[in-house]
Amino acid sequence: MESQATAKSAQAPLFIAAGVSHWDAARKLRENIVFTPERTLALRRALEAAGIDGCMVLSTCNRSEIFLCAKEASISSVAPAFSNVFPGVDIENVFTLRRGAEAIEYLFRVASGIESMVFGEYQILGQVRAACAEAREAGGVVGPLDRILRDAVSCARLVRNKLDLGAVAPSVCSVAMDCADKLGALAGKRVFVIGSGRTGTLAAEIAVRCGAKQLFVCNRSPERAQHLVDGFGAKIVPYDERYLVLGQCDTVVSATASPHTVISSERVKLERPVVFVDLALPRDIDPEISSNPFAQIIDLDSIGAFARGDTNERTSLEARADEIVKAAVAETMAILEARR
Repeated sequence: MESQATAKSAQAPLFIAAGVSHWDAARKLRENIVFTPERTLALRRALEAAGIDGCMVLSTCNRSEIFLCAKEASISSVAPAFSNVFPGVDIENVFTLRRGAEAIEYLFRVASGIESMVFGEYQILGQVRAACAEAREAGGVVGPLDRILRDAVSCARLVRNKLDLGAVAPSVCSVAMDCADKLGALAGKRVFVIGSGRTGTLAAEIAVRCGAKQLFVCNRSPERAQHLVDGFGAKIVPYDERYLVLGQCDTVVSATASPHTVISSERVKLERPVVFVDLALPRDIDPEISSNPFAQIIDLDSIGAFARGDTNERTSLEARADEIVKAAVAETMAILEARR
């Protein structure tokens, strides 16, 4: 009986968490490791060819990671499948692969915001849920993988509720805007937001709440920015006219999904101080702009340094969150073991 159980356990698929995150890879490298729909499809096909069905792809400004279940014989195919999607990018020293209970715990920590640049930030849970939905739509999310993904979301909700993170935890965007506010770049200032998605909308909301004198918004599709006009009294700027307005503003916030920069240093002519807030990955704002004496850039790297300022509070919250996560992982592992 024991030998049969051992053989059955050896044949059971292992949960795998693999990829690159802000902990190991600098922003400059992460900019080259972003999953587009085409790359995601290529990855799924490569994994399927290796006998791996079902995969959640989580691609945010701070991480490009995949989560899946694979039998021992197929695990060696995961790293090549991942790296081949990004030809010419050397990820050998920053790629991490976790398996089993360690991988489950890692996903639970990611979904809970423990692994985020800004501890407990709430946007990551929405991103994980969206990634789960996309994975299910693509097919193959069944059995253990389905259970683990569902439990990850449940664990994240439990951490947020027990630690009341909704009341104390900021987002990457809110930390960046707090930086800008401390620089005196919001109250009584002209603020220009490029991008009208969730992050751009949050940036606009914070700018108005902090007393921005005037709010300009820009999007490639102007109709998608209409809610910012209705909600915050913003003025829509045609995308092709963004450089004309930029020089008239005190603060420029960019948060688009563009694969290339939307603000080029060559076209920026400044005659007054301007604070640039770049919330995108790949970056929206040409870093060469920082060579202009009138420009100051707040980007994901500087946001991370600012967010890690209060290490005592983070350590205390993380210890409490870690207890919740470990208990949730043990429960999930017990359920999975009972189903084998």
